[in-house]
Amino acid sequence: MILEVDKSHNPTKRGWRDYCLAAEAFCLLLVMALAIRLLPFSKLKAIASYALGERKSDGVAERDLLHRIRWAIAAAARRSPLRAKCFEQGLAAQVMLRGRGVDSTLFYGLARGDLALEAHVWVVAGSVPICGTRNAGEFSALLRLPPQPTGSTPAGVHFG
Repeated sequence: MILEVDKSHNPTKRGWRDYCLAAEAFCLLLVMALAIRLLPFSKLKAIASYALGERKSDGVAERDLLHRIRWAIAAAARRSPLRAKCFEQGLAAQVMLRGRGVDSTLFYGLARGDLALEAHVWVVAGSVPICGTRNAGEFSALLRLPPQPTGSTPAGVHFG
């Protein structure tokens, strides 16, 4: 999977809006860690397919928001007292993005490991990687949330 990385975004300048996003991500990661333990998979699929909210930004502002949410998820995951691996991060990212009207996709994939199958979750918004994308190319996507219309698989994504 080839994803575009925008090097024009300056990650060293963080403002109060970034820290508010990180606080939101932190809370969502805690909720998602509990949800994964307590809810059936069908409910988790519904969370990952969260309805799109009202879009409030143009292309440039949205691109900046994507980078800020990507940073917030990663920063909050490093500080979470509960498990905050790819699945928790993916669900939290979906809620944050889709709630803001950003069309994002959560992929659930499998790969054959040394001794067993390995599962992984990653999220992209258009061509912008949000979380879990670093090693996503090693996995075959089994599930895409929300589901995409038949015949419109994005380039670089293999469904096994």
